[in-house]
Amino acid sequence: MKFATLVLKNLLRSRRRTILTVLSIAVSLFIFSALISLPTVANHVLADTASSVRIACRTKMGQAYPLPEAYKAKIAATPHVVAVTPDNFFGGIYHEVSDQFPNIAVDPDQIDVMWPDWGFSPGAVEQFKKTPYRLSGR
Repeated sequence: MKFATLVLKNLLRSRRRTILTVLSIAVSLFIFSALISLPTVANHVLADTASSVRIACRTKMGQAYPLPEAYKAKIAATPHVVAVTPDNFFGGIYHEVSDQFPNIAVDPDQIDVMWPDWGFSPGAVEQFKKTPYRLSGR
């Protein structure tokens, strides 16, 4: 019992030292747990990307520049290729020019073939295929 009271009295003697000690232990435990869990998180991320069956092709200039249309037939002729669909990256505007966000335009007829693992319901896919799209923001 004397030992507990001695520890308590010394803890309360210098509050700054006590707070700094507790914070240093908390930060150390956080860093330790983050580093211990890092391999597990990395394994989950790599396992998810390794199971993907999609390959994206792009030019040297970047994703915003589309491949030539003639490449679609060449890629489709490659063995084990099930479907080929182009996508187009463009900047969208929400109400004002200062509210921009990236968009990807895809072929609506190929959505259920290209991304079957995304869990689209059949009704949602059909509704997406029937939705008219406007090219202007009016």
